Amino acid sequence: MPGRFAKRLLVVTLLYILYSCTQHEARRPVNTSVSSKVEDSVSKNRAQLAYETEVLENWVAQQNMPYTQTSYGVWYSLDQSDVSQIFIDSTSLPTLYLNMLRLDGTPYYEPTRIENPLTNQSVPSGILQVMKEIPVGLEATVAMPSALAFGATGDGELIPPNTPLVARIFITLNTQKNNP
Repeated sequence: MPGRFAKRLLVVTLLYILYSCTQHEARRPVNTSVSSKVEDSVSKNRAQLAYETEVLENWVAQQNMPYTQTSYGVWYSLDQSDVSQIFIDSTSLPTLYLNMLRLDGTPYYEPTRIENPLTNQSVPSGILQVMKEIPVGLEATVAMPSALAFGATGDGELIPPNTPLVARIFITLNTQKNNP
């Protein structure tokens, strides 16, 4: 008798398993709302960048000097026509003179001097990128969208979130390079 009971129990268990497998539906992804939030965020960021690009293009069109647009979305204009042939690279030890401005030309802060700006995290990425395209010893005006300036948070002090930035910059090279 115990063998018969065990066989019946085995058959019932197998039938239950087979029946259970055919009755369940596939589960939906757990965090569908996260992907929609990411899509919303991407959509808002694209719209913000498109708006700022239009604002900067209009600003550049109103200036009295020619501007060059880089492939990464920064515009710059050199103040002098005689172009120096010295540019910084990763081995340079430059000094950056920086004056951050609103689109109307009023400064956010007093002009600052930044030693070795290539390693300074407070320098906006748009300025760091364009520094390699601006000859040493020439003053330049740089305009960039907020994504390459201080982004969606601003600088935490005077520069508001999502604000395009204009900067006047001047790059010099230090004659003595310190070994690490």
